Amino acid sequence: MADNGGFDSAQPAAASSKQRPLSGAETTAGKPYVVMGIVNVTDDSFYDGGSYVTKDAAVEHALRLVEDGADVIDIGGCSSRPGAKFLPPEDEAERVVPVVSELVKRG
Repeated sequence: MADNGGFDSAQPAAASSKQRPLSGAETTAGKPYVVMGIVNVTDDSFYDGGSYVTKDAAVEHALRLVEDGADVIDIGGCSSRPGAKFLPPEDEAERVVPVVSELVKRG
């Protein structure tokens, strides 16, 4: 039988006496889950239709997601929609890095 760290996957999380850490780290604010907010800094996003292409729009969206309860923000600069064109890593970095830098400045 595999060692699962004392976590009984057959029990609902609320019934378990142990809280399973995420990636070996403490859970955020004592919650047994983490909420991820997604910011697509792409002009061809299949989800938001390119609503957050500019740095300012992407930063404001990320900050709003945090206010709404997101624990982690995923900032994507390359579309993963079916049929999307390949984007060189340098171009993706040009989209993502300014957004990350601004969010770091704002704390």
